[in-house]
Amino acid sequence: MMKSSFRDDDCFFLLKDLTGIIPFTPFDEKESLIAEGHSYSEMITEEEPLPMEINDIFKSMVSLHASDIARYVATVSEEILRRFGENVVIVSLARAGSPVGALIRRYIIFKYNIPLPHYSISIIRGRGIDRNALNYILRRHPQGRMVFVDGWTGKGSISSELKKDIKAYNSDCGTSISDCLAVLADPAHVAEFVGTRNDVCIPNACLNSTVSGLVSRTILNNSYIGPNDFHGAVRYDNFREDDMTNFFLSAIEHCFSRDNICPNSIQGESPVGEVIERLARDFPLANINKVKLSIGESSRALIRRKPYIVLVKNPSNRDLSFVLFMAKKRGVEVRQYDTMNYECITLLK
Repeated sequence: MMKSSFRDDDCFFLLKDLTGIIPFTPFDEKESLIAEGHSYSEMITEEEPLPMEINDIFKSMVSLHASDIARYVATVSEEILRRFGENVVIVSLARAGSPVGALIRRYIIFKYNIPLPHYSISIIRGRGIDRNALNYILRRHPQGRMVFVDGWTGKGSISSELKKDIKAYNSDCGTSISDCLAVLADPAHVAEFVGTRNDVCIPNACLNSTVSGLVSRTILNNSYIGPNDFHGAVRYDNFREDDMTNFFLSAIEHCFSRDNICPNSIQGESPVGEVIERLARDFPLANINKVKLSIGESSRALIRRKPYIVLVKNPSNRDLSFVLFMAKKRGVEVRQYDTMNYECITLLK
C-alpha cells in the first residue's frame, strides 16, 4: 500500500509507490507524446507549487459550499447503505474519488458508528481498472459489497470504463461485483448514487495532490509496473506544508447533520450526446477526447493540460471562480456559450 497524508483509517491506497523511481516527463513533452498516441498513464509530470491565489480560491469554495457538500455526502451515503446494507466496501477511484470516499466513510461513522473499509484504486481511461487491486479487496472482504466512488462526472468516460471493466472482470473471474458508481455531482446523468445532478464546483477539483493525500494521478507503465503489481503513483512530499487534504475533510465533516440530506434527484436522460453534437457543429475541429465537460473536468484540464477555449454559461457564476482565474492566468479564451446541462466546457488543443 502507498502511504498518503490521509489519516490512516480514512483511506488505504492500493498503489505501487514509484516515488523517486519513475522520472518526471516535462509538460510539453507529455503533451507531444499524448498527441502521438501514447497513453497519459505511461508518464507523470512533476506538479508545480500552486500560487497563493489558488489556495485562497479553494478555501473560499470550501467555505461557500461546505454545507452543500456535506448534504451531498449524506445523500450518497444514505442511499448506499439503503441499497447495500452495512457490509459495504468503499472503493474510490484515485484520485478525485479519494477524498469523497473518505468523506462517505466519515459520515457513516458520524451517523451510524460503522467504520467501513475504504480503499482507493486506479482506473485508467482506455486501459482499465486495476484487477490486482480488485483481487486484493475480494481476498480481504469476500462477503463485502463494493461501491465505486468518484468526485463528479463529465462526459461519463470513467463510468463507461468502469461498467465495461467490471463486466469483463465478473465474466473472467466468476464474481458478481456491482458496477454502481457514486459521485457528488453528476451532470452527465450516468451515476447511480448522486448528491446532485447539477454541475457545481466540488472544491477538490481546484487542487491536485494537495487535496488528495499528496498522491499523484495513477500510472500504468510496464517498465515500472509488473503483472502482479498494483498500478502506480508518486507522492509529492515536497508539498507537505501546503497540504489541504485534512483541512478539506474536516471542514465538510464539521457540517454533517443527522437529518440534513438532499431529496433524490430524478435520473433523466444523459445530455452528453446532445452537447457533443452541438459542439461538433460549432467547433468542427474539436476532438471528442479533448472535450472536457463540467466545472470539475474543466478545472483539472486548466491545471494540467493545454486548453484553447473555455465555454461558460454564466460568467457571473461564483462556482466558476477557479476556472475563470486559471483561464486568465494561462491566457485561455473564455466565451459565453449555451453549455446546456453544464456550467462550463473546455476544449483542449
